[in-house]
Amino acid sequence: MKEEHLILPIFLPNRGCPSRCVFCDQTVTAGSAPTRLTPALLVSWVEEARKQTGHDMKGSPTQICEIAYFGATFTGLPLAEQNAWLQAARTLIQRGLAHSVRISTRPDHLEDETIRRLVDQGVRTVELGVQSLSTPVLSLSQRDYDAATAESAILRLMKAGCNVVVQLMPFLPGATQEDDLYAARRVALLRPHGLRLFPTLVLQGTRLADWYQRGEYTPAGYAQAAHRCAEMMYPALETGVRVLRIGLQDSESLRSHLVAGPHHPALGELAWASVLSRLVAEVLNSDSFAGSSPRITVSQRSASLMLGHAGFGRRHLSSLIGRTVDIDCWQESDEHPAPTVVKVLGDLVITGDKEWLHLDRKGPNADSSLEEFGETV
Repeated sequence: MKEEHLILPIFLPNRGCPSRCVFCDQTVTAGSAPTRLTPALLVSWVEEARKQTGHDMKGSPTQICEIAYFGATFTGLPLAEQNAWLQAARTLIQRGLAHSVRISTRPDHLEDETIRRLVDQGVRTVELGVQSLSTPVLSLSQRDYDAATAESAILRLMKAGCNVVVQLMPFLPGATQEDDLYAARRVALLRPHGLRLFPTLVLQGTRLADWYQRGEYTPAGYAQAAHRCAEMMYPALETGVRVLRIGLQDSESLRSHLVAGPHHPALGELAWASVLSRLVAEVLNSDSFAGSSPRITVSQRSASLMLGHAGFGRRHLSSLIGRTVDIDCWQESDEHPAPTVVKVLGDLVITGDKEWLHLDRKGPNADSSLEEFGETV
């Protein structure tokens, strides 16, 4: 049976943060997750949440619940408060209601002793808000650490045995395309557990909103953001780093506070459509396929992503190869010629010849959603 990884998020908006970044409003990005819990109330809330999912975790190794403290610089909280939250999580683990603990924090709040304490208290995964690996960009966003500090934090967490999920924010103020791609390539080389991409949004009440109103910051459009995220995903997929999410989760709160920027409820699907289009285009534009117009098919489980929201993927592929293409959905009963070309990017596989080109997914995650690569948040 495929293991289900259920994450129960507890939001502690802006708690422990030493300063407020120019783009940040965590009370908006929390969405519908609870933000007013206390450690004392956590156990009863988790019990109710488990009932609503319809799962009984006790004695069942295939149902895994992870307690996740999001929205805060967790390691910036007073030590007594950190310990209270972690003790509550350990109680849930001991009662069979949870499996492990996940926290979010910043690279500059992770001394070696802090990392050892987190591991000793059951923290398995650390979501690290790196945002950029350009020191000038980090400074402009008031992150108050440099690129070397961010890389060091990733490596030290991994050395201690933690799963590290790196969060990057393309289109930060002052960031160039090369800054964003450099961060993605560098993170891919470090091989963390996962990667999340959150294109920069302009939210009410932030300094970035003031800059936008004064014409000092121009946000990306959603199509531009989808293609930039696709470029940033490529090195991760090539090195086996899982892309866990693209863009903030859509919510009424986010929509009501959004001033400008590339928010789209299907941004992850658009970015994956851009990735798949590039993968197919690389094959079709190669010398071995010159002058050919093979039938293009895609497996049912990936068809919506290849075609893209409102035909986004199909249009992008046509622009990359310079001609209109037809894409069919593959049925399991179809018979196709033996493949003469195989191209692989992560779990994405293209097989076929000059008459037929087929895109599918292989490997252990082949049946999971592409946008949420094996995890449910």
